[in-house]
Amino acid sequence: MQEESLNKLETGGFQRFLLNNIPYALLAFIFFMYAAPTSKLANVGFYLLVLLPIILAAPSLIKDQVFGRYIRPFVVIIIAWLLLMAAGLDVEWAVFGKKARHVFYTLAFISAIYYALSSRLVTVNKLISYMFWLTVLYSVLSMVVHYGWYDRSLSARLIPVMRLDSPIFVTDLLSVYGVSLIYLLLQKNKYLQIFLILSVILFLQYFYNARSALVALCFGLFAMLILTRFQYKKTTLLVAFIMLASYILASAYYGNLLQRGVSYRLDIWLSSIEKALNCNIWIGCGLSDNLGITIADGNVFQHAHNVFIVQLVNTGIVGLLSMLVLLSYLLIKGFLVKSTMVFGLLTGVVALFFDGREVITNPNALWFIFWLPVAQIYWKIAQPLTCRSNN
Repeated sequence: MQEESLNKLETGGFQRFLLNNIPYALLAFIFFMYAAPTSKLANVGFYLLVLLPIILAAPSLIKDQVFGRYIRPFVVIIIAWLLLMAAGLDVEWAVFGKKARHVFYTLAFISAIYYALSSRLVTVNKLISYMFWLTVLYSVLSMVVHYGWYDRSLSARLIPVMRLDSPIFVTDLLSVYGVSLIYLLLQKNKYLQIFLILSVILFLQYFYNARSALVALCFGLFAMLILTRFQYKKTTLLVAFIMLASYILASAYYGNLLQRGVSYRLDIWLSSIEKALNCNIWIGCGLSDNLGITIADGNVFQHAHNVFIVQLVNTGIVGLLSMLVLLSYLLIKGFLVKSTMVFGLLTGVVALFFDGREVITNPNALWFIFWLPVAQIYWKIAQPLTCRSNN
């Protein structure tokens, strides 16, 4: 598909080379996001591996009508969010410029996903497996360093090493791509592998102690098992329920699942909504406010810890409704076209409901939790009917 499109465009040799190698660049960038020791080095990896090739190949991208139809909705909605955030901005053009760069980075990342999936090298299924097992390997390495090298107690919460340093977001990644991988295995009736994958997720989850990811895993997994047709459905549901219930009880009794209480979530959410109401409720507080969220007892938090409330604070009701419409369309239409990532996106959305932040940012874990599933599902939806069976 991609090669035929480039041939029709009479793409120059260098630009053709760049576009044909975007799949390799995307996979390398994803790997570098795990392997880079700092966020700055991870950003440099994105600039060199993804952003620079996209910029240099821009003349070909502009001529590619199929790509144009794919990327146009993302351009419209993301720029609309940017304008909503800038509506209340006075003269802080440096802040606006920084956020505009983040918009450009996000669109470049989505563009790279499109060309990667349109190649013969990368498929949605391969990308799911790559993301899941890369996260597992990263977690195992983190365990070796955290408990072995640093000699921490096994009862201590596992903190990932290198760039992806949040136990919450790494566990979100395990849940998002684990649920998607289980969905793939269900189609092939590979039940032993399904419960192996689930066991791996729960094992690592015990040490990460990320409750939002656990809730998301349960929600996404059971939604998938209930809504999908497959053999031995009742038995699979029962075994999955027993595994998850046993894990939750064991973690609550022997582990530290409940030690941190509710982490001020309700207070943060209520204070965030109150903050949005004190601004312009239709367009939000925008970029002009960076004071964080102050709860009743005086504690200040950087953000609302909920992707939807963050969107409400930043872009108001208009921005929040546009996000809800986007996600509803992708989940419903993705389910109808049997997109492999639809339950992964559902899992990610539930996880970000409990611990999400702004989605237009520099390269970080939220790109893989939110934008990567979104771009994969829309790629599936946008394919001609004759090509959908290729997934």
